[in-house]
Amino acid sequence: EFLTRGVRFDGDIVVSGNTNGSFVEGQAAPVTGTESILARVDTSESGVAFRNWRRQLAFEGLDILDLENYRDDEVVALVNRNGERMLLVFSPEGELLTPITP
Repeated sequence: EFLTRGVRFDGDIVVSGNTNGSFVEGQAAPVTGTESILARVDTSESGVAFRNWRRQLAFEGLDILDLENYRDDEVVALVNRNGERMLLVFSPEGELLTPITP
């Protein structure tokens, strides 16, 4: 794994990067190339599950270029997918809120 970006989020940190393996436990499909990853790490001692998560975005040609914190409500990622730039929005729990079109 290579972590390339990071942003503070509600007292925690969200990082992004790439992997050519299984970053998320129980990843359904085998990885055949490089895939983008996103993770939130709880910096407190709370141990609350929703503050610790990992996502592996299995979309070919997707690279996360930058991360931003929107009001500690959402994480916004500027991505490049096969030469086309787009914004992806994630919930505090790491759920993708915007569709990734083919």
